[in-house]
Amino acid sequence: MFGPRITTVFASRWRALWFAGSILLFAFLSVPEAEAPADGNNATATADRGADGLTAKERERAQKAIAAFERAGSR
Repeated sequence: MFGPRITTVFASRWRALWFAGSILLFAFLSVPEAEAPADGNNATATADRGADGLTAKERERAQKAIAAFERAGSR
């Protein structure tokens, strides 16, 4: 198939280590970074949120989405 044959990869410990290292490096490089908060200041970001953990804009969007689901379900 793809890549080296298993018998040649594990012919020695060093080849097995290089193979395992290359797989780990590939996995590390292919995972995207986590998104950081837009403002970068968590204290300010949490102060804008209500008791439910949503900002006013997020709460309004959630209520609109729920209303749309309810309208779709009543048909």
